[in-house]
Amino acid sequence: MIYTRYADDITVSGKNVEDVLRFEASFMRTIKATKSPVLASNDEKRGIYLKGQRRMVTGLIVTPTNEISIGRERKRLISVMLHQVLIGSAPRRRESPVEEEATQRIVD
Repeated sequence: MIYTRYADDITVSGKNVEDVLRFEASFMRTIKATKSPVLASNDEKRGIYLKGQRRMVTGLIVTPTNEISIGRERKRLISVMLHQVLIGSAPRRRESPVEEEATQRIVD
C-alpha cells in the first residue's frame, strides 16, 4: 500500500482493489475509535479508480500513462488568460479593502 497526504486529502494506492478496500475498512475503524483529533471522511470525495481511468489526486490529473496533468479545463483557462494579457484586455486585479483604503489615503 502507498499512502499520500496533501493538506486534508489522503490518497491510497495498492496492487488491487481488494487491498485498498481492506485498508479503507481498517482506516475507518481507526478514525472512528480515535478520540483526538476528530477526523471524518468525506464520501463525496471518495473514489476508487482503476488503471486506464482518469484519476484526480490532490487537484492534479494522473493520466492512464501515469503522467501528471493539470487537466484540459485549466489549460484552456490559462491559455485564455495569457491571450488577454498579451492583447491588453485582461481584467484588472481588484484591490482588497485594505489596499483600497491605503490607496485612498495616498490620494487624499
